[in-house]
Amino acid sequence: MNVLIVDDSSVFRTVIKAALRDQPDIKIAGSAQNGEVALKILRETPVDWVILDMEMPILDGLETMIEMRKEKFEARVLIFASSSVDTYPRIRRCLELGAVEFILKPDSESVSAVADSIQKIRDELIPLLSCKNLKAVSAFEKHSLNTSAAVAKTKIVAERTVGLQKSFEAVVVASSTGGPVALEKLCSGLQGNVALPIFIVQHIAAPFTRTLAERLALVSGVSVSEAQDGEKVVAGRIYIAPGDFHMEIEASGNDVLVRLNSKDKINFVRPAADPLFASAAKIYGENLLSFVLTGMGADGLEGTRAVQASGGRVIIQDRESSVVWGMPGAVHAASLFDVMASLDECSQALTLASQKSTLNFKNWGSNLWK
Repeated sequence: MNVLIVDDSSVFRTVIKAALRDQPDIKIAGSAQNGEVALKILRETPVDWVILDMEMPILDGLETMIEMRKEKFEARVLIFASSSVDTYPRIRRCLELGAVEFILKPDSESVSAVADSIQKIRDELIPLLSCKNLKAVSAFEKHSLNTSAAVAKTKIVAERTVGLQKSFEAVVVASSTGGPVALEKLCSGLQGNVALPIFIVQHIAAPFTRTLAERLALVSGVSVSEAQDGEKVVAGRIYIAPGDFHMEIEASGNDVLVRLNSKDKINFVRPAADPLFASAAKIYGENLLSFVLTGMGADGLEGTRAVQASGGRVIIQDRESSVVWGMPGAVHAASLFDVMASLDECSQALTLASQKSTLNFKNWGSNLWK
């Protein structure tokens, strides 16, 4: 595959080249110090991937992304950005426009600091560049164009009957690559009307967790915050696992408390969804609803095993609406799900569940089971 590196820092252009060196399937198609130069290269050279900086003169990362979409370049985009929270709104917009994922730059451009980071950057870059299931167009863009069709295909309804129908006391959500945009869509129908707690694990760098919480609060109308160790869980709130901390919940008398820890990474990530799902399954049992959304890897697999063993329900995002069908695909392969649904349909389900309406899994499943 051909990779174009776009960064105004010669140091970072060099370190990315070093991180990709000796990869037999990767060829550096070129490098550019700003978006204007990058667009010229894209017009003349076949490129599969663009590794794109946000802060650049003349044409920055977001402006470059906008021009790429105008000119209909099909290269996948990976954002390589600084950890400043000020950059997150632009990163988010790039994700909306179709960027696959973002990773953080080292905090310093000193030669020694960057040299120490080459292996870390390699470990983050190679799996993304090599993933065969990534989409060039984001789930957000795809479903913004096809929302009406998706909703028309299957309308989820709340019914007050018996059988395979269920209302819930809590919701847990796992997401990774493509997750920030997917979470916005998932929560967009809540409109402040939530009668239970919702817990989210998104694989995201620590500096951006708070900004993600603020964004979800804006689109959902619900109180959203980074979870705090020891805080009491209350209905009507969304709790997001802070970056670099696993989040679990535990019973304490009549209360449920959040517990955070910095134990070893699970599934190569921290926070991981598995410990959250397992701890929630112990407390809420059959009254727990779980979602596994787009993401690389298999985080959430063991967690859904615990959810189903306790009688809870599992909804996974389908392949078509996922940016990467890794996490939901792993749950699918293990047959640990009740329903597979589009992102639009997941959003409808969460909206109903959050109001303690009853979801009809029997009728829904007959339409969506694939």
